[in-house]
Amino acid sequence: MKKEKLLVILVIVFIFSGCSYNSKPEKFPEMPMIENMKLEVTKDDETLGNPEPITTYVVESNNMQAFLHDYEQRLINEGWKIVERRQENVIIARKNDYNAAIIAYIDNGKLKVDIRKETDKSE
Repeated sequence: MKKEKLLVILVIVFIFSGCSYNSKPEKFPEMPMIENMKLEVTKDDETLGNPEPITTYVVESNNMQAFLHDYEQRLINEGWKIVERRQENVIIARKNDYNAAIIAYIDNGKLKVDIRKETDKSE
């Protein structure tokens, strides 16, 4: 009787460990960096309606359009597909079934870039 219970428990553990191993999602791809990008802060802020962390970089240039052009080329060179350009300051890029939002803006005279995983609103 004890052997049967142990066997049942082992089978259950084996099934659940196999299921969880196969269902692990692929890790969100690492975002490319450009030499003049310096990490400022990473925030886990759900108040804006997006549960994903937002990473903010300060860019040593104040030419937003030149930075976005260079960054877009770096994304493409590293295997990202540009899905959308929103306004003049937002790039949506896709890699490995993940979308990333790259949002450039001027804050206190400095060019800053927020990068976050873009949540699919249809889910």
